[in-house]
Amino acid sequence: MTYVHNSPHSQWRVSALRSFRYSSGNCYNYYSLSRTLLTRAGIPNMMIKRYPTPRGMKHYWNLVYVNGGWYHFDTTPRTRNANFCLLTDDQMFHYSSGYTFQFKRSLYPARAKKHISPTP
Repeated sequence: MTYVHNSPHSQWRVSALRSFRYSSGNCYNYYSLSRTLLTRAGIPNMMIKRYPTPRGMKHYWNLVYVNGGWYHFDTTPRTRNANFCLLTDDQMFHYSSGYTFQFKRSLYPARAKKHISPTP
């Protein structure tokens, strides 16, 4: 997929189909497509929304349940080529000093604190 700024934030199923069809989308489309694939693979997941939304800049990503804990999973591409696969809160906030990945923590299950080491 390629990133575009002007894709609608509609129902996640519609957004996932749109992503498959057009191979492009914004963070909501990346979240929706990931949700579809994760769900199909039997991996429990849910949407996280940035909160607050500075200057109306929304952001969406997945929270996934893996190895007995909830981890962040954001497939939206970044200019700094960052990887956000199975990260803890601390790891996510470290990327942008919490700016991109602010969220209302009380709305979500407790997240894992143990880092998962990447496979060599």
